[in-house]
This record gives sequence, structure tokens and C-alpha cells, in this order.
Amino acid sequence: MHVALVGYGAQMANEYAPSISRMRIPVDFICDVNPNRLAAASPLRPTSIARHVDDLPMCDHDVLVVMTLPHDQYSLVIPKLIAKGYRLLLMEKPAALNLVTFDRLSRTVTNSCTTLFVSSKRRFYESYRALKAAAVMLGPARQIGINVSRSFRRSDFGWRADAALSGSSVLYDLGYHALDLAYWLAGDPSGFRLSASDRPIDIPVSLERAAIRITGNNWPCAVDLFSDRVAPSPFEQVVLRSGAQTLVATPTALFTINHCDKHPDPELVRPFNLGREIDYMLSEIVRRAPTELDEFGRHRFHIAVAETSLLL
Repeated sequence: MHVALVGYGAQMANEYAPSISRMRIPVDFICDVNPNRLAAASPLRPTSIARHVDDLPMCDHDVLVVMTLPHDQYSLVIPKLIAKGYRLLLMEKPAALNLVTFDRLSRTVTNSCTTLFVSSKRRFYESYRALKAAAVMLGPARQIGINVSRSFRRSDFGWRADAALSGSSVLYDLGYHALDLAYWLAGDPSGFRLSASDRPIDIPVSLERAAIRITGNNWPCAVDLFSDRVAPSPFEQVVLRSGAQTLVATPTALFTINHCDKHPDPELVRPFNLGREIDYMLSEIVRRAPTELDEFGRHRFHIAVAETSLLL
């Protein structure tokens, strides 16, 4: 299978392009409105380049189209790709900016028998995969908590943290990964409760079988359990409680904690390597292997939660 790239900004250049080069996947075309970006993509040796999706050729063979675009562009670009015969697509999150747009795009995807994946890279982190495997062995979890300890100020994240510019809440962009992790670990929860505070980001989200808590910089480092055993102030921790055990995962480590154990040793420690996770994700799709990624339609839950957060 070949790949094609739509949108060659920093994310495509820094995350996907290195993986495509390492895996030696042939690149059919690269599309971007900026000629300087197209020139920067030349090391990938695409068969052709285009400034606009309308200029792309009709598809006549298996190709995975990878898209990294501004949030509001996916609903415009994806129908055009489908009309040209592209049937295997991978987009960055969020799946849409509201439920109306999501439902309209979902009908287009379903009616054309297109497979559209939403990139969920954290599902491919080794520590999170180990956490999910351990959770299956423990049985149904009583609670899943996800703490994202980082600033959501505009000064730190630019337009992504400004609803007026992004058209969305933090759960659409910066918090989407936490929401997706809870969904993935909880096993397709069917409902949620959402509340919010006017303090700096403090949004608890309770799901039927999961709970997410997204906090600001003032959240203590890994609930003071890890002392110096992991990197200072890891920005993300996933906590799963089942019976007498508590499992805690960060992007680089997994801990099993008994209630009497205040300083656990990590069972799995790996240097963080986003490239490795993207290699894994792309290889599953390209090989048409069963993948941890959910197809587009299953992300409606994410959009429903994120859209609700805008009403608070």
C-alpha cells in the first residue's frame, strides 16, 4: 500500500514524515496550499504534488491518505477525497467541531463505504497498552482516572487554548487524548456526566465506567506517589483502581500499587518515543491488520462530551 499526505505543516513534517521514511512507504502525492511546505517535503520523493485537493488525481489503487489540517477543514476536504475514490483515510483529532458537522460527515463516510480513522496515538504507547492488558486480567474497573497536569493557557498553547480562535473547548483539542484514553480503557461507555468550574481548568468528567479529571499546573506531581522514580512532573497519569490494587501509567512507565505500598517500583520504563508509536499505528493500517484505532463513527461520544463542555 502507498500513502498520500494532505497538509504538510509542522505536525506532518515532524511526526508522520519521519515514520513514512523509516518504513519506506511509497508516497503518491503531497498536497498543501503553501509552495514552501511542498518544497520541504521533497525528501519523501512524492510521485506528484498539488496545491489544492481539487487538483488531485482520481484514485485507482490502494492508498492511505493521511491528513493534518486545521480543525474546520476536515469536513470540507474529506468529501472531496471520497468523491475522487479515496477509501482509506486517517485524520488528526478532533473528529469534528460539533455534532451537526460530525453527523453530516459520518453519513458521507458510511454511504461511500470509506474507512476513516481518527489518529489516537496514546493507544499505541507501550505503557498504556500494558495498562489495558493488566486491566483485563483484573476484571471490571471500579474507576479510571486520567490527570493531565499541564497549563491550558493561551500563552502556552496559542490558538488551541482560545475558544474564539479554535472554535472549541479544551476537550476538543488539548483534552481529546484524555477523553479518548478513558473511552478506550473503559470499553465504550454509554453515558457521561459533566461539570465545570470557573477556576483555571478544572473539568471533571464522569463516565458510566470511567472518570476523567483534567487539571491545570497546580495538580501535584503524580499524587506524590512516585517521588524521584519518574521524570519530575509527568504531565499525564492514568489511574485505574480495581479491588485492592491500583494501576498507574504515565507515557513512559507502568506501576502496580498495593494499598500499603507508598513507593512502588515501576514495572515498565521506556524512553518516550512518539516516532515508535506512529510507526506502530501506520504499520497496522497499511498492513490492514486489526488496529487499536476506532473508526470515525465511534468518536461521536467524544464530540458529544466536548460539545457539552461548551455549554457550561
